[in-house]
Amino acid sequence: MKIHIGELIKNYVYDNNLTSGMLAKDINFHPGSISRIYGYASIQTEQLLLISTALQYDFFAIYSAQLNLKKPEPIPPPANQKSECEIQLEQKIHEIEALKKEIETLKMEDIKKENAYLKQINDLLKKKQ
Repeated sequence: MKIHIGELIKNYVYDNNLTSGMLAKDINFHPGSISRIYGYASIQTEQLLLISTALQYDFFAIYSAQLNLKKPEPIPPPANQKSECEIQLEQKIHEIEALKKEIETLKMEDIKKENAYLKQINDLLKKKQ
């Protein structure tokens, strides 16, 4: 089956009560460029990604549906490269460590104040005797 992606984009825009101008604004294109895209049987992947994102519709799936291939396995990050999750975890650990240090500092300040008050109380008690 031959896919005319421009026609499919045009139909999606109109079927969802959108305008070419709205799409153009969302992807920072001139409205005339959108009209030309409607005439394209094929489109650059970068443009299709912009349009898919703006319209929140996976136009790539139209092509994928015609493939009868295995889905690729996710590519793991290289052994020396940390995943996004690991990076976020490390950031949170650093934040927790910083908060622990801040708590310890505040505790020490409270202890110093308490000691100063106790010293004042002791001095007052000694004067009273």
